Amino acid sequence: MMILLSILPLASATTLWWLGAGSLLLLALSAPDPALPAMGIAAFLIGLLILKVSLPALVQVFAWGILSTAITLLLRWFVVPKQRPPESLSGTAEARTLTPIQAGYPGQVFYEGTSWSARCEVLKPGETIGAERWVYVVGREGNTLVVVPLTYFDAV
Repeated sequence: MMILLSILPLASATTLWWLGAGSLLLLALSAPDPALPAMGIAAFLIGLLILKVSLPALVQVFAWGILSTAITLLLRWFVVPKQRPPESLSGTAEARTLTPIQAGYPGQVFYEGTSWSARCEVLKPGETIGAERWVYVVGREGNTLVVVPLTYFDAV
């Protein structure tokens, strides 16, 4: 720490901004958010700016903050993926209930090798699909499967 403090007065402001930019850009490799690269790019640009124009440190930091915010907003426009439509399930899939599924309440099913939260929209109040029963998976909303009992299509 003492060595760093003794070197610090010898380093130019441009060098400090460029070291900060490099550090932020390296750190950005581990984070998917566009804020870190934006701060690194802004630090690099401030380093270039003070090569030509002498600015007080407070003005440099203020300009870096404004520039970082502007670049972050610009990068978010290009980087953040658009919302994908919900995945549809192909064909008729079957799952096995792990817990009872009551009307209006979620339960658990075993589907494609994994336990899923599931609910049934066709049950009448008071009806329950028991545990260890086979059901059809007819949809998915987020991480919750929509299921109906095997007997549902026989009754329709």
